[in-house]
Formats: sequence, C-alpha cells, structure tokens
Amino acid sequence: MTANALLEDQERCLAAGMNGFITKPIDPDELWKALIKWLKPRTAQNVSTIQPTADNAENRSVKVLPKHIEGVNLNLGLHHMSGKESLYISILKQFKSTQSQAMEAICKSLDQGDLNTAQFLIHTLKGLAATVGAMPLHQATEELEAALKENLPKPMLDPFINTANHLLQSLISELDVVFPEEANAATSANINSEQAQEVARVLEKIDYYLAEGDAQVLEEFSRQRLVLQAALSSGYTALHEAIYQFDFPKARLLLADARRSLPS
Repeated sequence: MTANALLEDQERCLAAGMNGFITKPIDPDELWKALIKWLKPRTAQNVSTIQPTADNAENRSVKVLPKHIEGVNLNLGLHHMSGKESLYISILKQFKSTQSQAMEAICKSLDQGDLNTAQFLIHTLKGLAATVGAMPLHQATEELEAALKENLPKPMLDPFINTANHLLQSLISELDVVFPEEANAATSANINSEQAQEVARVLEKIDYYLAEGDAQVLEEFSRQRLVLQAALSSGYTALHEAIYQFDFPKARLLLADARRSLPS
C-alpha cells in the first residue's frame, strides 16, 4: 500500500515478497478485490460481530456536504470514504487544519537543504490531496515531487512550487468559506490542564508506535479510545481513519496538530 504508483515501485514491492499492490488514496473497490484474492474466508463463528458506535462518523450530526468545492472532485473524494459523507467532511476539515501551511514548510526545508523533510512533506500533501479529491493539487505536487527527485536546482523548482502553492491556498480559501467555524478541527477545549497532561502522555506513546511503524499502535489506540474521543472531539475520526488505514505519516501529522491544541 503506497502513494507511489510507478511500475518500478510495483515491481519493488512484489520483489520484496508482497502478494499484491494497491495505491493510495485507497479505492475501496480495489482494496476489497485484493483482500478477496488473498485472504482465506473464515467460518462465521470466528468473525467478530462488534460494530463501531461512538466513533462511527455516520452517527454524528454534521454539516451537509456542499454540492461544489472549487478544485475538488467531490464524487471521487466521497468514493474514497466509501460514501460516508460525514467522514468526508471530517477529513476535509482536517486537511484545512493540517495542510494550510504545508507549502511554507516545504519551502523552508528546501531553503535549509533538508531534502528528506521536503520530500516527506510533498509526498504527504500529494497523498492527502488525492484522498480528498483535490486532483489539480495532487497533480501539481506529483510534478513537484518528480522534479525534486531529479535534483533540479531551486530556481527550476520554483515554477512547480508556485503552481502547487497557488492551488493549495485556493483550496484552503474554499474550505474556509465552506467550514468557517472550524478554526481547528482538533480542538480539545472540553478538558482541563491536568487532563491534558494525561492525554499528552497517551499521544506521545501512540506517536512512538507510529514513528516505529509498530502495529501495536492499533491496540494502544483502541485501549485509549474513550480518552481520545473526549480530548480530540472531531479530530478523533480523521486520526482513527489514518491509523487503521496504516497511513502512519498522515496519522503523525494529525497527532502533532492534536498535541498543539491541548490546553497548557
């Protein structure tokens, strides 16, 4: 599972011993095809019947998805969310919250000669843009990523940077209009400073597992579910989706945003 879709990336995955290959953003239909192909069916008594309740986005009362957002293919984005409109709204709000300064951070990394961080930030923005259906931005960041991999000098990167930045800021402006009340989708105003310290310790542990790529993060996240729901409010859903889709880089960005929003 990767945001890279080049043939060489597919061949590298298969050569490493993987059974199959699907790209991000995850197409639910393609994911199910891959699972059906490779997973052996289990008997009914072995299948869990527990269904999510409190963290189910469909149970939340949220604003209706607008019919149009400039620069976003809403049908595509909704498809990536398996048709869950309220989840899509939550992801769009998180995109606005976490990515509004992404190009500024990318340019800063490039100016400092930190190519690894710049590549990581570009790759993350590219993947998130595709996830929400912002395909013009996705294409622009894909071209910027390719140009950076070619080790082009900074002046030759500037046109790619300017295009991506223009598209990103236009999209953020659109989302500000659609979701004007969401200054920070990961607010945690309902907890006091003492509770915030406990939440911070939980988030630190989860971030450690994410940084290590340790699947134990799933168990820890599930164990702390009620604490996180209370602390992160609407930010919980996006973090839950990122972790359970194994999009750990995205999860770490959401986690960092949540940690910054905790009361001191």
